[in-house]
Amino acid sequence: MKKIFFFLLILFAQKITAQVLTAAHSHNDYLQSRPFYNAYDLNFCSIEADLFLINDTIYVAHEKRSIKKENTLQKLYIDPLLQILAKDSFLYEEKVEVRLLLDLKENGAALLEKLVSLLEPYQKKLKHIRIVISGDMPPPQLFEVYPNWIWFDGRQNLEYDKTSWKRVDMVSESLGGLLHKINVNDLNETDLTTISAFVNEIHSKGKPVRFWGTANSVKSFENLKKCHVDIIGADDLKLLADYLKNNSF
Repeated sequence: MKKIFFFLLILFAQKITAQVLTAAHSHNDYLQSRPFYNAYDLNFCSIEADLFLINDTIYVAHEKRSIKKENTLQKLYIDPLLQILAKDSFLYEEKVEVRLLLDLKENGAALLEKLVSLLEPYQKKLKHIRIVISGDMPPPQLFEVYPNWIWFDGRQNLEYDKTSWKRVDMVSESLGGLLHKINVNDLNETDLTTISAFVNEIHSKGKPVRFWGTANSVKSFENLKKCHVDIIGADDLKLLADYLKNNSF
């Protein structure tokens, strides 16, 4: 019994002293062996889930055909968050905000309306969880229709006025789309210059940058860091966590 208690004490101490990874983003997190918890255990500060609305229930899945009845947003993400946040208003000891990036795969208006209805009762508990909407988003001129705890994933090709720009959490872009290439595993100097120019433009407007469609490799992480990309996504969470812990960001 003493050995078990000592082991649990060590795990608890490790969790408290672990480095919070503000640049780490769990891409398609619901595909992990333990959705939410794998990213949480590694101290990720950004987690992504794709959403579908079916019969008034919000499901998490990559494609409509792969929806499982047990994989609801409530079960996979909201309930675990509420359980942890019952002890503290922040997810981590460092008291940093954590991003939940919700990608609306279709029927964005109806899905967002349902999402607001679902999350509204939990806002006091979720006040340090930043809800960011991506995918089938409303146009910027309609951002103000939604509660101010709803943020949006920006795009370079959209026009924003001052009011709608304030509701943009970050600006995201397809890496392959930006570089006009399918294989983004090996980037040359021209590619890095293009990425840096994009990042500098968005930074000059006061927003952080994220790319999707990046490679799961240390080389990719290094290239993104070199270009001052703020949020790095990965499917291999341990690989990214180890890289970020050993490389100041």
